[in-house]
Amino acid sequence: IWALEKRLEDYHFEYVKLKKKANLLEAELDDLDECVDREAVVGLIHEIVSLLIGKKGKALFESSENSDSDEIIEGFHRYQVKEKKDVPHKQLRKARARKVKRVVV
Repeated sequence: IWALEKRLEDYHFEYVKLKKKANLLEAELDDLDECVDREAVVGLIHEIVSLLIGKKGKALFESSENSDSDEIIEGFHRYQVKEKKDVPHKQLRKARARKVKRVVV
């Protein structure tokens, strides 16, 4: 029973310590919320993401013109249709000679 009481005290101590940390973090979060305009931040994030997607989409479109693969870009989603190509390292695997057991007579 003494061991269980000791464990209960330890858990209670940890609980109190974590509760204090949580309260401090909540207070800090409230301070940060007062300093930041969430709508402005969300708007900036959306603007940056749309610019990055636009640049990425344009770069992918330009690179696909020179390749053998066909790409379709619709909205924010990218769908790729690629022709199956032979990969050099896979060709080497296929081309390697296999060891054959020799029977000595």
